[in-house]
Amino acid sequence: MKNTLLHRTPAQRYVLGGLLSAAALLAFSLSTTAQTPGSLDDNFSADGSIAFNAYPSFISIQGGTIDVNGRIVVVGNVTINGDQRIYLARLHADGTLDDNYAPNGQTYVSSFSLNGSLNDALALPDCKYMACGTAGDDFALFRFNSNTAVPDPTFQQDGYKLVSFGGTDVATAMAADADGKYVVVGYSLLER
Repeated sequence: MKNTLLHRTPAQRYVLGGLLSAAALLAFSLSTTAQTPGSLDDNFSADGSIAFNAYPSFISIQGGTIDVNGRIVVVGNVTINGDQRIYLARLHADGTLDDNYAPNGQTYVSSFSLNGSLNDALALPDCKYMACGTAGDDFALFRFNSNTAVPDPTFQQDGYKLVSFGGTDVATAMAADADGKYVVVGYSLLER
């Protein structure tokens, strides 16, 4: 199981995610302020963990973020009919899926036809979300709306930007500065 640190909240809660098994995601919250620091946070899904599934295949969570309203957004990929698709889900701070964001709180981006995966996400002040990863063989940067899990068409006209470095390009992490500029890092596998 790959554990991915998604975010540390101001209350010193840690939210992690990863691939648990076929069609199951495990997310849990650790508390550093509880009587026993490092214990599971029972305010998150009653016992500190949640497993959920909407697809008959692996869901792999690679990264995520927590927005200003305390909602948790996780990103990664899911295999649909043999194709790796970009996946995202939004949960409330208590660990329940946010049905107002997507059907059952989770979805894959069906409007985007390239195989891909998201590896990191940032919550923006307006509660939109930026996410980076790979699509086809290119770096991919997406912006998603705050009210629905579809790419924001006001960003690069289609909600995403692809950048090719000439190889198999994968964006692995991102950060933003105070001016709203983004730094995206990753790697490119170039053939020699």
